[in-house]
Amino acid sequence: MSFTSSPLSGYDGPVLDNHFHLDSAGAGVAAAAEFQRAGGTHLLLVHKPSWSEHDRASLDASYGETIAMAQRLRTQLRLVVGVCLGPHPAFVSVLRDRLSLEQREEFLTMGVELAARYVSEGIAVAIGEVGRPHYAVEAQELALSEANLRLAAVSAREVGCPLILHTEEATGETYRFLAQLADAAGFPRARMVKHFAGPQVLEEENLGLLPSVLATRGNVDAAATKGDRFLLETDYLDDPRRPGAVLGPKSVPRACARLLSRGWDGEKLRRLHLQGIEGLYRLPPGYAQQ
Repeated sequence: MSFTSSPLSGYDGPVLDNHFHLDSAGAGVAAAAEFQRAGGTHLLLVHKPSWSEHDRASLDASYGETIAMAQRLRTQLRLVVGVCLGPHPAFVSVLRDRLSLEQREEFLTMGVELAARYVSEGIAVAIGEVGRPHYAVEAQELALSEANLRLAAVSAREVGCPLILHTEEATGETYRFLAQLADAAGFPRARMVKHFAGPQVLEEENLGLLPSVLATRGNVDAAATKGDRFLLETDYLDDPRRPGAVLGPKSVPRACARLLSRGWDGEKLRRLHLQGIEGLYRLPPGYAQQ
């Protein structure tokens, strides 16, 4: 495999940011270019809702914006980009004043079905982010979120793709719930990716799920002492009202440089990123040629 020269000293392998949002009203392509200049080569572009979606047409149009953004990155920057589509669990409360509980169930179901269709057509590589809201909701809404997550796991199994999870903080209890859900759906735990994870990278901590670790210094330092079975992400929001949130576009390449400075060799860092690039998403190894 060959990659273009990277600003990461002594390393010319792949660098994947496993959870990155872009918005045509935000920095858009320019943010991805920052990631690339810092040494990034691959992005998982996760759908960013506008929160105005309320039916099939509006949601499909919103998915289409993410798909179009991915193509712009491939054409203009020649980045390798995988698309992740799914109905964000916050819709259960965001749509509370607009749709009944039954209508919200139909909306979330439709969101998973549309995402699975795009995976089956080779347009998306994962379903997500789906799961449970990270804040308290009504009991019926929590039950609806969990039912939708079970549907997403079955759908991801059927189309053969990973599942990107949005939940509350990743505690042992959370991982137990997710592992049990995966098993009940016949979905491989190792293809269930916990977004916004901390440094619980040992299998006895995450019960075989794959943590996508938020690339803060503390998380990276703690994870690095335990092994290399994790991915790195920024959860970059591309929100003009919150510049640089959650982490800025350069954060994953900088985290990789930190791993190298802590004694990792280039081959270990390469293996970490290829877990996602090849093992999960089956992305091209180098720059896209679209």
